[in-house]
Amino acid sequence: MAETINTRGIVLYYRPWREYDRTYVIYTEACGKLICKAIGVRKPRAKLAGVLEPFAEIDVSLIMGKRYTVSGAVVSQRFAQMKQAKDRSTAAVYCAEVLDELVKDNVADPAVYQLLFSTFTWLDHAPYTKLIPISFVVKLIQLLGYQLPETKLIRWLYTAPFADIQKLRVQQADWQQLYQAVHLWLYEYCGDHVQSEQFLV
Repeated sequence: MAETINTRGIVLYYRPWREYDRTYVIYTEACGKLICKAIGVRKPRAKLAGVLEPFAEIDVSLIMGKRYTVSGAVVSQRFAQMKQAKDRSTAAVYCAEVLDELVKDNVADPAVYQLLFSTFTWLDHAPYTKLIPISFVVKLIQLLGYQLPETKLIRWLYTAPFADIQKLRVQQADWQQLYQAVHLWLYEYCGDHVQSEQFLV
C-alpha cells in the first residue's frame, strides 16, 4: 500500500492537467515545496475544487508515488481579504512566484513555512504596504543562505517583525534603492521569471 503523508500546506498555484485534473504546487510544513496532482478536481461539483484554492492554507493528505496525489484536504485559512483586494492578491502572487523560483522541491524548512504564513496573515489583516511583500523576499533570501547588497534598511528588514515593518514610512529614494537591490538580485538568480514583480514599481 502506498504511503500517505498528512501535513499542513499553503497552495501556491495550480495548472490544468489532462481533461479533469490539475497539478498543484504546495509549500508544506513537513516536506517543503511539493508538486502534486489532484484527480477529477475540474469536474462539476468536485469537492476538492473549493479547498485547493491558491494561497489557502490547508490540512492535506498526500499519497506518495512518482508524483504526490492529493487524497483529501480541508481549509485551515482562506486569507479571503487578501484574495479579494487586487494589490494584496498581486503581492501574494509575487511572494509565491519568488518562493517557487528560489526553493528546491522536497526540502522541508519550517522557518520558510512560517515566513510565508506570517506574510499572508499580514497581507490579509493589516493595512497594505508594499514593504510587506518585498520584506518577505528579503527575509527569504537570508533564510536560504544568500545575501543582498548591504544597506541600513536591508539589514533592518532581515530581523524586523512585520508589526514594525508595516508601520515604517520610507523615503522614495530609500524605496527605490531597496527595490533595485531586490530586483537585480532576483534577475541574477531567476532571470525574468518573476512576472508579478512589476507591480512594485
